[in-house]
Amino acid sequence: MLWSILLKHLVKSCDLTVIDAHGKTHRFGVSGQTPRSVVRLHDPSLHHKLLFYPEFHIGEAYMNGGIAIEEGSIW
Repeated sequence: MLWSILLKHLVKSCDLTVIDAHGKTHRFGVSGQTPRSVVRLHDPSLHHKLLFYPEFHIGEAYMNGGIAIEEGSIW
Protein backbone atom coordinates (compact mmCIF):
# COMPACT_ATOMS: atom_id res chain seq x y z
CA MET A 1 0.00 0.00 0.00
CA LEU A 2 1.17 3.49 -0.77
CA TRP A 3 0.90 4.73 2.84
CA SER A 4 3.13 1.83 3.89
CA ILE A 5 5.88 3.00 1.54
CA LEU A 6 5.55 6.55 2.83
CA LEU A 7 5.78 5.49 6.49
CA LYS A 8 8.90 3.40 5.79
CA HIS A 9 10.64 6.61 4.78
CA LEU A 10 9.19 8.83 7.52
CA VAL A 11 9.42 6.67 10.66
CA LYS A 12 13.07 6.30 11.65
CA SER A 13 13.52 6.76 15.40
CA CYS A 14 10.63 4.88 17.02
CA ASP A 15 8.77 1.58 16.80
CA LEU A 16 5.43 1.91 15.00
CA THR A 17 3.12 -1.00 14.21
CA VAL A 18 0.05 -0.44 12.05
CA ILE A 19 -2.55 -3.18 11.72
CA ASP A 20 -4.57 -2.40 8.62
CA ALA A 21 -8.31 -2.95 8.21
CA HIS A 22 -7.64 -6.35 6.62
CA GLY A 23 -5.64 -7.57 9.64
CA LYS A 24 -2.20 -7.30 8.03
CA THR A 25 0.57 -6.03 10.34
CA HIS A 26 3.03 -3.40 9.08
CA ARG A 27 6.12 -2.46 11.13
CA PHE A 28 8.05 0.77 10.77
CA GLY A 29 11.09 2.30 12.40
CA VAL A 30 13.37 0.46 14.80
CA SER A 31 11.94 -2.63 16.48
CA GLY A 32 12.16 -2.40 20.27
CA GLN A 33 12.89 1.33 20.15
CA THR A 34 10.95 3.73 22.34
CA PRO A 35 8.55 5.33 21.94
CA ARG A 36 6.49 2.38 20.74
CA SER A 37 2.99 2.68 19.27
CA VAL A 38 0.48 0.21 17.89
CA VAL A 39 -2.34 1.58 15.73
CA ARG A 40 -5.24 -0.46 14.33
CA LEU A 41 -7.31 0.72 11.37
CA HIS A 42 -10.88 -0.56 11.40
CA ASP A 43 -12.10 1.33 8.31
CA PRO A 44 -10.60 0.24 4.95
CA SER A 45 -11.29 3.69 3.44
CA LEU A 46 -8.63 5.10 5.80
CA HIS A 47 -5.93 3.37 3.77
CA HIS A 48 -6.33 6.12 1.16
CA LYS A 49 -7.77 8.97 3.21
CA LEU A 50 -4.76 9.16 5.54
CA LEU A 51 -2.46 9.80 2.58
CA PHE A 52 -4.23 12.90 1.37
CA TYR A 53 -5.32 14.77 4.49
CA PRO A 54 -4.05 12.91 7.57
CA GLU A 55 -4.50 15.84 9.98
CA PHE A 56 -8.24 15.76 9.40
CA HIS A 57 -8.92 12.09 8.82
CA ILE A 58 -6.96 10.67 11.76
CA GLY A 59 -8.91 12.78 14.25
CA GLU A 60 -12.22 12.06 12.59
CA ALA A 61 -11.43 8.33 12.41
CA TYR A 62 -10.47 8.27 16.09
CA MET A 63 -13.73 9.94 17.11
CA ASN A 64 -15.79 7.58 14.87
CA GLY A 65 -13.99 4.40 15.96
CA GLY A 66 -12.31 3.88 12.60
CA ILE A 67 -8.86 3.89 14.21
CA ALA A 68 -7.69 2.69 17.62
CA ILE A 69 -4.44 3.41 19.44
CA GLU A 70 -3.73 0.06 21.11
CA GLU A 71 -0.37 0.92 22.61
CA GLY A 72 1.50 4.17 23.15
CA SER A 73 0.36 7.30 21.37
CA ILE A 74 0.57 8.84 17.94
CA TRP A 75 2.42 11.93 19.15
